[in-house]
Amino acid sequence: MIRVNLLPHRQIRREARQRQFGLMAAFSAILAVAIVFMAYTVIRAKLDAQAGEIASCLSVDRAKASDAAKITLPEAEFRWLHNSDAMAVEKLSDGIRKFDVDARKLESFIAGKLG
Repeated sequence: MIRVNLLPHRQIRREARQRQFGLMAAFSAILAVAIVFMAYTVIRAKLDAQAGEIASCLSVDRAKASDAAKITLPEAEFRWLHNSDAMAVEKLSDGIRKFDVDARKLESFIAGKLG
């Protein structure tokens, strides 16, 4: 059976809309890349303008010279205090999960290089 398009103007409009959509999608992608590049350039310029050395805030000498009292806690009390801080628990568990994922990636990478 032969199919005849009785409404060719619809096909022509559809093709025009598809071309227009393709052009707009390409334009949007180029615009997004330009915006990201400009933001990167501005942020990089600000970071480069902040010349100087980063001061170390934590050191053994500063800790020894500090007048803060040393805290000694039994493990049970430490765990109680730690578990009462929801953010500390979440951040610690998140760090452990991410460390495990990275360790597995490293093991598979090494296995791939060795074998």
